[in-house]
Amino acid sequence: MKPVANPLAPTETKEASDFVTSWFLLIGGIGLAWFVFINDYGWEWFVLASVLMVVPSVRFYRRAQRLQNALKHTKFNMRQMLDATEDLIFLHHRDGKIITVNLSAARKLGYSRAELQQMTVWDIDEDCVVKNDPVIQNRLSHGHVVKYCTEFVCRDGTRFPADVVTRPAEWLSDDLLVSIVRDVTPWREAERQLEFSRKELERARNRLETRVTQKSRELVREKSAKQLVEQEADLLRQLLQTIIDTMPSALMAVDCERRITLWNRAAEQLTGIRKKQALKHHLEALAPFFDRQLRQYIELRKEGVTPTSNRFSADFNGNKHLLEVLIYELEAEAVQGWVIRADDVTEKAAIEEMLVQSEKMLSLGGLAAGMAHEINNPLGAILQSVQTLHRRLTPDFHRFVTVAESLSISPASLDAWIDTMGIRRSLAIIEEASARAADIVSDMLSFARPDVGENERLVLQELIEESIRLAQREYNARKKFDFLKVQIHREYRDAPIEVSGKRTRLQQVFLNLLTNAAEAMHLAKTETPTIWIYLRLEHNWVNIEFVDNGPGMPEQVRRRVFEPFYTTKRNWKGTGLGLSVSYFIVTEQMGGTMFVESEPGVGTRFIVRLPLADQVPDYSPMDADGPAQFELPLDMKAPLQPMDSELPKQIQGDQAKNH
Repeated sequence: MKPVANPLAPTETKEASDFVTSWFLLIGGIGLAWFVFINDYGWEWFVLASVLMVVPSVRFYRRAQRLQNALKHTKFNMRQMLDATEDLIFLHHRDGKIITVNLSAARKLGYSRAELQQMTVWDIDEDCVVKNDPVIQNRLSHGHVVKYCTEFVCRDGTRFPADVVTRPAEWLSDDLLVSIVRDVTPWREAERQLEFSRKELERARNRLETRVTQKSRELVREKSAKQLVEQEADLLRQLLQTIIDTMPSALMAVDCERRITLWNRAAEQLTGIRKKQALKHHLEALAPFFDRQLRQYIELRKEGVTPTSNRFSADFNGNKHLLEVLIYELEAEAVQGWVIRADDVTEKAAIEEMLVQSEKMLSLGGLAAGMAHEINNPLGAILQSVQTLHRRLTPDFHRFVTVAESLSISPASLDAWIDTMGIRRSLAIIEEASARAADIVSDMLSFARPDVGENERLVLQELIEESIRLAQREYNARKKFDFLKVQIHREYRDAPIEVSGKRTRLQQVFLNLLTNAAEAMHLAKTETPTIWIYLRLEHNWVNIEFVDNGPGMPEQVRRRVFEPFYTTKRNWKGTGLGLSVSYFIVTEQMGGTMFVESEPGVGTRFIVRLPLADQVPDYSPMDADGPAQFELPLDMKAPLQPMDSELPKQIQGDQAKNH
């Protein structure tokens, strides 16, 4: 709508003249009325004074109406101008509360003005620097203008880039800010189109270069056959060199005098010697280890023996490597000498050793299960006999009284004698020790039992307690640490929390985390080793947190802690498989996540996040078609910790005292 000029607006000169005249008439009327009142003149003079006061009052009223109409008209024109602009204009408080917006802002954002007046700027500009940046807030407090780029969120969730200019509205209030927002989507699109055009131009240039190259090659192919053969030979040499350099095996070739003629990139990485430094030098001077292998090969060939590949341990630049070395003899007339191929099989050997160890652990698991079943039989007999003795040594038992009377002893005296001799106490100790042994056997069976069948519902509280008991009964004579010295603090919910999975696999995860924390605190000589275990529910998930007050780990270790075969333990004391296997079980087999937080000198927090039993995703375990597998911890090769010797000592002490 086109703004209409205000016909009521007076000129400045006329307005000033009318204003002064009205004031003089008003003051004159007031003075005349006062004079008439004091001197008690007639009413005619009083009427005249009243007229003199009414006339300027009417003129003042009309002037106020004109000013009000002019103000309304000015506001109308201003609103029309603000609504006509394509920029989004906001008037808001420093706390983001929106006072008013122009029509473009309401249309662009998809809200009405009334809805926007109930919102804050932070609702549509989530990363607003006016809210989050104290430097910007300070500049606005001093009256400066602030410019920044951000993204605004529309009602339908779409976003658009915007340039924002914010300044204090000091003509209204120190607490108010005016923000002018410009949608820069067309500029961004223009930039994108420009970048697209640049890439198209680059592709066109590349195509032109390709065509020029092809034409050049055609010209080269038109040259003499000799030049073509030389070119092909050069390309073949380059291809062969590229293949040799990209091979993972270290390749070294020597002539008949054992001078180096070939030295590929893998050989550089293995020995730390650059190719330029190696060529034409004697092998013995640069790599005496390979020179010894070559001389042994030559001696065996002289004896008519054809050597095969062998594994040797070598030290290069302070790093030990297990190498598989194979030597070939060059018998062509043009080229004579030997080629040495060396493969670093350190990790391969470690994997082979781990496979052998896993087979041993599988056998040990079956043996442990068999032993547990065999131990269960005498344990059952012991517990049954103890319970029978308890029942028969009770005065309420009918044969107790009969036997006492047959021996001419009162039942009360016989009962007192039994208490004095500590027989019931000894039986209680035997029963307690047998129950502990039964618990140990039960834990061994549950851990060594293969995973057969479908997933089952597991109560986390019970499974964690079983893992703690299993860790407390593990004794490692090599590591010399006792899990019983570790304090365990639990924060569980009263109601059972259930997940779906294989019992032994999740128990393996918990046992790895518990024993790793205990060993770390033992090696760091933590004064009061403590492990906190938390169970926290988050919607359809449960977080199991294991927190210790051990030495923690630096960032470079934390990043690689779940990598297979990565370990910080020296002298082959660690396999580097415990946490990687645990990570695989949690993420791949149970549909969860696992991560670690750690700070050196403070401690470590492992978080296992699993879906609740009713929320497990529908997936098939990767080994569903094959035989069930399980893995015992590698430290189980140490004997289980025997039961505390306190119980038999108590029994012996009671017997000695009674005798």
